[in-house]
This record gives sequence, structure tokens and C-alpha cells, in this order.
Amino acid sequence: MAVTMGPQGDHFQKIEDRCVEFYQEKVLSPVKMAAGIMAADDFPMHSPHHHFLVPAVLLTAAAVRSGMDERTFRQKLQLARSRAVKVPGGYCGEYGSCGAAVGCGIFACVWLGTTPHSEQDLGAVNRITGEALCSIGRYSGPRCCKRCSFLALLAAEDFLTEHGGPAPEPEKQIFCGFYKENPDCIGEKCVFRYRAKTE
Repeated sequence: MAVTMGPQGDHFQKIEDRCVEFYQEKVLSPVKMAAGIMAADDFPMHSPHHHFLVPAVLLTAAAVRSGMDERTFRQKLQLARSRAVKVPGGYCGEYGSCGAAVGCGIFACVWLGTTPHSEQDLGAVNRITGEALCSIGRYSGPRCCKRCSFLALLAAEDFLTEHGGPAPEPEKQIFCGFYKENPDCIGEKCVFRYRAKTE
């Protein structure tokens, strides 16, 4: 299904709306959802919208896999949005914590309902953020919101499977379709860019 967004549209709202559609269509793969949203003509190459995109598609996949009812899913999606919009652009280079990885933590906290006083799951929600940051941190060079979002989503798959349920065909490979839009692309140093070149 094609994704269309107006040039002046509110991408946060459109991510939310699109994820509701994905939920209704029973899409299981967060990577496929993210790629579809990012492929919209006016979706920015780099932007803080990715900080909501990551938890939004993870929540959608978890809701579909677990059989969560739509009303509860929508409530969780709105809560994730309210948290994600507080993570500013440039967080990666100014705070040393990529917003896509923080988005994994937002997803985990919203999904498990943690608070600062939680005993059972506080370690788990911090681990998912840390694992995403470690995955992103393996690549040096300038920002790439697409690369970091994909790396964060892949890092979250084990957590998603444990707490939501398995996907019939987990995403194994991602082929970059955005490198031409990124003047800071690290080229063959990026696993997604390299695969796109050799495909």
C-alpha cells in the first residue's frame, strides 16, 4: 500500500494514523512498516519524527502479534507519541544517545507499563535502549536517521518476540533505498548501503 503525506503535514500525526492502518491490516514486521512510512515523498531524511517512528511501529507489531484490542493499542500509541515528541533533533550528537534507540526504550516502557518505581521490568527497558545504542554505535560517521532507525528496530526484535510474539518471517536483510537522499551517507561502511549496491 502506498504512503502519501501532504508537504506541510504533521508527520507525527501521520505516523500515528499510518500505524493504526498497519494494525488494522495485521502487519507483523516493524521494519516493513518503518520503510513504508519513510518512503513517503515528503518524509524527511533526517528529523525527530524518527524518534516516534521507531516506538510506533514496534508498538504496532507488538499489538498485532499479541492480539491486543484496538482501543488499548491506540492509547499506548498516543502515550508513546507524547513521550517521543520530547526527544529533540540532534540528540545523537549533543547528548550521545540516538533518538531511535531512545524510541526503543519508549516502546518498552509503554508496552510493559513501567515507572521509575518498577521492580520487575526496569532493567529490561533500559537494556533494550542500551542494546540499540550499542548497535548504532558500531558505525562512525555523520548522522543517518534511516540507518539508526533500522539498527534500532533490529536490536529490538528479541524483546519484541519475547513480549509480543514471533513474526512468521523475521526481517533478515534490509536494503537501503534512501542513500541518494543523504549527502552524509557513509557508503560501503554502512551494511544497508553495501547491500543496496550489491543487490
